Amino acid sequence: MDIGVISEDSIVNTRTSPDTLVDFEIAFFTVILTAVLAYPAKNAAYQVLKLFLIVFAVLTVVRRIAIMTDYSSSATRFMIGSKHFMIEVSILGIVHVIFVFSQRLGQLIEFVSPLWAFILGLFTLGFLSMGLLLKYASDDFYQYQAIVSSYQANTSPVKIWRDISRTQAINYARKIDRPDSELPSEIVALRKKEPRRLLPFPNETAQFVHGLLIRVSRRSFGILFGWAVFGNLGISVILYFALALVGGQVNLLFKRFGLESFHQRPGRRVRLAAQNIGVFFAHFIISPLF
Repeated sequence: MDIGVISEDSIVNTRTSPDTLVDFEIAFFTVILTAVLAYPAKNAAYQVLKLFLIVFAVLTVVRRIAIMTDYSSSATRFMIGSKHFMIEVSILGIVHVIFVFSQRLGQLIEFVSPLWAFILGLFTLGFLSMGLLLKYASDDFYQYQAIVSSYQANTSPVKIWRDISRTQAINYARKIDRPDSELPSEIVALRKKEPRRLLPFPNETAQFVHGLLIRVSRRSFGILFGWAVFGNLGISVILYFALALVGGQVNLLFKRFGLESFHQRPGRRVRLAAQNIGVFFAHFIISPLF
């Protein structure tokens, strides 16, 4: 690959103190907690979700103390793992709130299916937040996306997906509305590269599908478990895609404004286990809709 992994610290975190990054996590948790407690549900999954949120609260306090005492630098695994847990719990909190709203909407309007109202609500939230980001994105956002794409261009297991990520990194770098003299050399070098088209050529279709299946399979066990327990594969698959859409936006927020950098994350097995458990537990949250 003719582009390297762009250093995040040289672009994003130089203007932001660790205290501020942790404060974002606390503020985001407060929003999720308030929403979940404001709209309770009468099922066991809600009680477990509240327990998760208590753990979330404890983790934010411990992380804040770690920053104040400089312990965070020697407890990297804890800091990375705890943030991943917080991201998954945040996604489940959003799922719960939309679930309660869809239930109440179904009670108010007889011909509205609560289940489909829930799925529509998740997709609407995901696409709306994505659309707002694209329309009102700042140069800071484009720089961060260039960082993410440069990382994926060097780590994706499938060549066509590395090429696609390379092109995305170049396109994001070119969208930054600032002169080269005000940008890091890594971004300036990206802007001078020639992108390739995003869609695969006919002889690359197999590679493209292979890479897509790898991405989809990350949470596939959650889909299978949900199907086995609740007996509706179609809904399980739709729920997976809706969660992936919303989760992508939450993940972006935490990685951009949370404490740890994009490149610091748990091992692959830990990530897959957490993501699949999240998909499976989401089935229990919305189980009254089945």
